Amino acid sequence: MVHCLVFPIVLALLPVVAQPLMEHDVLHVGLAGFVLFFCVSAYLPGYLRHGDRRLLYVGAAGLSLVFFATFQARYWGEIAEVAILTVGNLLIVFGHLLNRYLLRHQDCRH
Repeated sequence: MVHCLVFPIVLALLPVVAQPLMEHDVLHVGLAGFVLFFCVSAYLPGYLRHGDRRLLYVGAAGLSLVFFATFQARYWGEIAEVAILTVGNLLIVFGHLLNRYLLRHQDCRH
């Protein structure tokens, strides 16, 4: 019962507590490292199984944009940083979808 009562309160307060953390560069660098780790751990085994270089190109482009937005685009302004980061993340998502498609269809001969 306590869990059911406290959870909505914690959920409502989360944006207020998280706001100061979002302004620190350590969090942004940590998230970029998190993205790098999970992209490599997903893309590399997939590429080794199906060998399609498109996955590497899409993944490298997405990761490059994420890291550029994290380390350089802030000097261009927040709108540019968010736009570049969004495009990079969309490329990473597309890469994951491509990897999944290639892994499912690697044995198809049609």
